[in-house]
Amino acid sequence: MTQNLYDIANELERALRVSEPVNALREVIQKIEGNAQAKEQFEAFKALTEKFQTMQMTGTQPTEEDLKEAEEVSKKAQDNEYIMELVKAEQTLSVLMEDLNRIITKPLSELYHPENA
Repeated sequence: MTQNLYDIANELERALRVSEPVNALREVIQKIEGNAQAKEQFEAFKALTEKFQTMQMTGTQPTEEDLKEAEEVSKKAQDNEYIMELVKAEQTLSVLMEDLNRIITKPLSELYHPENA
């Protein structure tokens, strides 16, 4: 049965690769790569996101300067249609991934919380 689960997981990976949410994300990333301004804003937004995630993981509080930078980068990103399209595509994909995770982990959830089964 274990091998069968790996086969199913690989099948899911292949299906996800050609799914509408992944294709939509791929298309918007290509648009961003083809637009210098959008690419620059995307890179700045990505770097800032990583910086804040690191701060959160280490328990470091952002400085006033960090918050100001975040506000500026966020505003510029919101003004760019490609970046907003990217955010929407990422949100759609995130919902799909959460749904898949919920389905995959349902047997474990039922073991630990049989009252919710």
